[in-house]
Amino acid sequence: MGFDSSTRSTGYSVFNGDKLVKYGCIDLTEEKDTEVRIARMIKNITYLLNKYNPDEVSAEQMVVGRNLDTSRKLIFVLSSIVVWCYQNDKKLTLYIPTQWRKITTVTQYAKEREDCKRVAKIIVDTLFNIDTNDDVAEAILIGLARVIENGECHINFWKLKDKKGLEK
Repeated sequence: MGFDSSTRSTGYSVFNGDKLVKYGCIDLTEEKDTEVRIARMIKNITYLLNKYNPDEVSAEQMVVGRNLDTSRKLIFVLSSIVVWCYQNDKKLTLYIPTQWRKITTVTQYAKEREDCKRVAKIIVDTLFNIDTNDDVAEAILIGLARVIENGECHINFWKLKDKKGLEK
């Protein structure tokens, strides 16, 4: 299971081997009260983890620096994933953004954050035939990074060759 966690919109993906079986987004952008939004995000993430009970979980590790206030809030959301994994004896892999992007070929086509988000959407659309937002696309690729590292991936990345929008 892969997560691209955020305090407003968290993408998630569920894999069985290299088969993507479920994906979605916990979208709480309409909730203006930060404390309520974080509590609801944690409850929703915990619900998904309990529902799918994955053997492994991968998530994007928090990168501190852009906005200290946002980082403080995000730590609660990410911690809910970490605690669930520890309490349930599940393997957890935390990727810094450049790690999962390199593993899933994103960095072959983009370097800047916004370009990487655009490229992630194109890769997910090409490989899985899914047109989705960047939170879900990144969650899918974070989950896929773990599948690739486990040696379970049989997805044909050659489909990306000459794909419009992925020119170097």
